[in-house]
Amino acid sequence: MVSDGTPISNTLISEVTMNLSLKRREFLKAASCAGCFTPALGIQSLAWGHSGSESSPLLLTVFLRGGADGLNFVSPVNDVNFVDARAQELRVLESGSQAGFLLKQTLSPHTGFYLHREAGAFAELYNSKYLAVVHSAGINDATRSHFVAQLMIERGVGDTSVVKNTQASTSSLGWMTKALNALPQYSNQINAYAASSILPVILEGSPTVLVAPDLHAGLGTPWLQPAFGLPMEILNTDKKTIESQYQDLYRASKEALYLQAKINQSFGQNSYGKTLPYKPSGAANYQVAGSFGRSLASIAHLAKTNVGLRLANVSLGGWDTHDSQPSRFSNAVRLLSSGLGSFYEDMTASNKSVIIVIMTEFGRRVRPNKSNGTDHGHGACWFVIGDKVKGGNFIGRWPGLNINELDQGVDLAVTTDYRQIIFESLVASGLDSNKSLSDWQAESTKNPLGLFDKKV
Repeated sequence: MVSDGTPISNTLISEVTMNLSLKRREFLKAASCAGCFTPALGIQSLAWGHSGSESSPLLLTVFLRGGADGLNFVSPVNDVNFVDARAQELRVLESGSQAGFLLKQTLSPHTGFYLHREAGAFAELYNSKYLAVVHSAGINDATRSHFVAQLMIERGVGDTSVVKNTQASTSSLGWMTKALNALPQYSNQINAYAASSILPVILEGSPTVLVAPDLHAGLGTPWLQPAFGLPMEILNTDKKTIESQYQDLYRASKEALYLQAKINQSFGQNSYGKTLPYKPSGAANYQVAGSFGRSLASIAHLAKTNVGLRLANVSLGGWDTHDSQPSRFSNAVRLLSSGLGSFYEDMTASNKSVIIVIMTEFGRRVRPNKSNGTDHGHGACWFVIGDKVKGGNFIGRWPGLNINELDQGVDLAVTTDYRQIIFESLVASGLDSNKSLSDWQAESTKNPLGLFDKKV
């Protein structure tokens, strides 16, 4: 019988026992893909365990996959080199119907930086001093490979040779995983959530992370309803036999399904057992951001359930604009800005502190190609959002776009190592920056960015 007393037929049990030849790793993979938890902790009850520090901000990373053109996102409109290099549709304009938003800053007082016209929510956050811009950020060890650059950033390394050595445990773990592993471990707690259909590299190696594209319908059961019946039936009938033969599978499935039930219970259900629609706080409207918005709404919903969520990750694609960049880029910026604007409104209205790091693997070439697009470049534009961020300004150093200042004479140079942004964000989030980025610890004090208020 299941927990409500409903009997489980022998047919359903036999359907599930056919899957018992799966190894534990295969089960966890299947459970993750179905939107289930992959825990390594014991379950004592359906009550949530210790949720950690309530004052610690949630650290959310947003990966713009494809290499976002930072120069089209935040353009130096009065730089003669830039104006000469690009047509109007591939840069932000300072006047007219297509004008962007002026960003007042002290980093380069003589340069007029304008934010893309579709980034209205970002402009509001910047003017309210909740958003900081880090232009010319990225990997010093230049690579134009999406795969290599993303792997390096998600693992928190700066040398391309390191990512090739996946045998070493320290290099094969995502930096978020290292931060997660350094947290105190409590039963029935969800410290991390990846809004994805697969486990991202940044959380690779983590035994305790919830993986699901979104949670608008709650969490489904892997292998459908028969899989739910197996562990619950075992609890009341043939527990010893199954445990002796399939101990790891039994434990993993029981823990995953208990947590699934608890999450669905926390979200609330109607009389038919369907998860109730999520109601965001304030004026947040996630619908304008499509599936990206649904993922962000799921992160906010989970954060409000007090399950101990400390880290979250979501990706947004569409930034590899080798051709037809103007329309494609505008659409991507609109989704990003409207989605994160709603998320920050929702979290703030709920009195939930959050730090958002918006990253991408590299920028794009200064000069466009012949397909009205841009090819893989070097320096990128990153953003950091949060109530503890020293927002309303540019952080780091702007190298300029004179040909003598460009990387290899064609790309925006990198003046801020991306690891410094992550390091300071980890510190501000109350997470272990030393274990997450151990090879960057010594470097972190040499050129601090000062992204956050000193009181953090």
